[in-house]
Amino acid sequence: MASPIWMPGTATRRSHPPSPSPAARLRARRPHEPSHPSPPFPLVLLDTNLLLLPFQQPFPMIEALARWCAPSSLRVPSAVSGELERLERRGVAGARSALEFAGRFERIPSRAGGDGGLLELALRRGAVVATGDQPLRRRLVDSGVSVLFPRGGNRLELDPGRLCHGVRLREHLSSMSMRRRKGAR
Repeated sequence: MASPIWMPGTATRRSHPPSPSPAARLRARRPHEPSHPSPPFPLVLLDTNLLLLPFQQPFPMIEALARWCAPSSLRVPSAVSGELERLERRGVAGARSALEFAGRFERIPSRAGGDGGLLELALRRGAVVATGDQPLRRRLVDSGVSVLFPRGGNRLELDPGRLCHGVRLREHLSSMSMRRRKGAR
């Protein structure tokens, strides 16, 4: 049995520390910085928005990503590379630098273009997506994909996906392919 502890502000001794308040328990479940020594994610897909971020405003992307994953786990989907090339041709600020930066990472082929291609690739490969695009983030999380997003101008936080991987994920993928087939007619 634990020895009694004297609690400040009390006249008596308690045999155990007080339980955390409901607010403290809620804070513990919110997105947070990792507290682990080794990166947990085997595959992280980088989105165009996040690749452009350090060239449009100060953001330590490499350091922020290093807290969550090993550099060898970072991939750039071919759809994202294509989008960066189109932005460079249009003269968007930072697009050329972001394209050169994206060249440091291994490219991974995606079947479709745009956000839909990124979503499909993340679901198919069980990957985490790093993006700063709010509508894409909501779409990914609602589909069950975990998302790393910029927060506070100097770090990335995790928004865990809402679907459980496994049976429900397979059902989601099969329903996506069924919808695609019906739309092709």
